[in-house]
Amino acid sequence: MRFWVRCDDRIEFNYRDELDKEICERCLDEVIVGKCLKLRYAVRNSKNGVEYIYCHDKNTVAKRAKHISKITTEAFTTITRAAKERSKDINAIQTIAYHNAKKMNASIGQKIDKLIPYEEYNREEDKINVIKEEIKASPEIVAREILSVRKTVEQIEAEYNLIEVLDLSEPFSETDLTLTKAHKLLVLGYYFYQEEFSKKRIYVKISETDLAIKVDYGVAKSAIGQIFNNAMKYCKPETTLNVHVNDTGEHVEIIFTMTSLYFDKIEANKFSELGARGLQAKDIVGEGVGLYAVHHFMRMHNGYLNMKSNRSTSFKSGDKTYSENIFVLGFKKYQY
Repeated sequence: MRFWVRCDDRIEFNYRDELDKEICERCLDEVIVGKCLKLRYAVRNSKNGVEYIYCHDKNTVAKRAKHISKITTEAFTTITRAAKERSKDINAIQTIAYHNAKKMNASIGQKIDKLIPYEEYNREEDKINVIKEEIKASPEIVAREILSVRKTVEQIEAEYNLIEVLDLSEPFSETDLTLTKAHKLLVLGYYFYQEEFSKKRIYVKISETDLAIKVDYGVAKSAIGQIFNNAMKYCKPETTLNVHVNDTGEHVEIIFTMTSLYFDKIEANKFSELGARGLQAKDIVGEGVGLYAVHHFMRMHNGYLNMKSNRSTSFKSGDKTYSENIFVLGFKKYQY
């Protein structure tokens, strides 16, 4: 079969069955409806100012040709609309990610200038000595700022990881992945939020495990970091966040169990959409990107993100409703 989509005299789409040796282009250039001289059935459909031109396989009967043309036209317009919406979402999230990365990059410079004023640093010939003297004079302050800078670098990496995976339609192949201890990923992901958890008096318990998973190290670490970030923002203070790893046979699951803001099933189904946030999270700073990012990080691993809020455990605290909630990252198992 041959299939063209024409808009304003431009061919926007062109499909050709390479196995069909009888294909010509007369039905594109001439208005042919029905059988042509080569006994191929030509069909023309128009929708919203777009022309769909079909040249069917030889001896295809009229009823079948019209039916195939009709469902292909409807499917093509639906797919095109969905592709445009996805492109719009990707552009929006990439704009946000680039903006966040630029802002965080600038904050690194501000933190360094706070430690060592730029004018002072610039006028001294021995710049390394200036830095060494500042470290000697204020080791605690310098250490905290370096930790803060390291956290910012980690967040920038997550933003760029999201930009990259959105441009990829196919998941990572096994050859793209590296065997990594799950416990190592968890400890490194937690490390960057340790201070914030401590301030909220949230105790994080990561169970020991020898299980290893094949992952893109940076992307997997970003996925885990986003879940910790999410927990840090929405967990109830003075509670425990339990993390353990489970082998299901087909996947290695990292399971986060916490007391955090309650969400219903409808909300959970939307968390993987751009900008979606829980009803109780509206007054908490955020852009609705975190779980959207995790969804795509897991998609690239042939894995999944599952979320469940246990309504039977829900309770009120102040103006918020909390419950026992579970977030699961499922990484596909490979032979190794």
